[in-house]
Amino acid sequence: MRTNLQAHVEQKIGRNLLRYQLVELRLKHALPFRRVTISAKGLDTLGDDVDAQSKFTLGRLLPGYAEAFEISPPEAKQAFQAELDAFLRARNRLVHHLLQDHTLLTTTEACQACMARLDEDYQLAEAVSTHVLELHRFVLQSVQAFVDAMRECPPGPLTGGDVLQRHAALLAQMHGPNVQIEIQAPLSVVLAEVMKVIEGNYRRDDGWTLFHHVGTEIHSRAPEVRATLSMARQLDGFELKKRPPRPGAGTTWMFRSRAANGT
Repeated sequence: MRTNLQAHVEQKIGRNLLRYQLVELRLKHALPFRRVTISAKGLDTLGDDVDAQSKFTLGRLLPGYAEAFEISPPEAKQAFQAELDAFLRARNRLVHHLLQDHTLLTTTEACQACMARLDEDYQLAEAVSTHVLELHRFVLQSVQAFVDAMRECPPGPLTGGDVLQRHAALLAQMHGPNVQIEIQAPLSVVLAEVMKVIEGNYRRDDGWTLFHHVGTEIHSRAPEVRATLSMARQLDGFELKKRPPRPGAGTTWMFRSRAANGT
């Protein structure tokens, strides 16, 4: 049996479903970019995360969304989590239990009760959707800030580190501290970058470069970093060897890139 209210119920069902799908889509776009490691492996991992999370359902996406925020005091964090739990329950109720809960919408009373529930759930969905939109915009702006920082950063031995510092400064100007997004450059990537620049500036006629220049550059920028020689010996793109800096002198560590040496 149909009632005159069923068409209105169906409109509200469609409205709510579209809101849930929009939240899900924005989370799929935003969450993989919360943590980005600037390296070949890191970018591969990012690609894997984008592909994996594109297949996630809303229930699997919301925990990552909750982790994106630093919320205090604990009571506020609990309230935020309760809101997300209620949002997910409302979505599941609509998708899986609406007809069952409202006696197949066969009476005017059932339709009225269903519309009241849908309106209440929509208000909650709107609140969550607004917050998700803020995160979505933040992530897009963060990525753009990084790209801008990369374009503006002058070439130099610590380009990677300089870019990250400039990126952090841009984000500090654009946003408050509540949303946590991490963009990292592994030390090995920065070290390899420094070695390439040092080699370009100090390579000797025999093709080798004193590693001392690398250590000096790294320690002048990041004095807390230790064991640079040990890390450098693990890099695939360089050959390191103890050699005399001049005839009759003792040996010291030198390096050369395998590409420049044709290996």
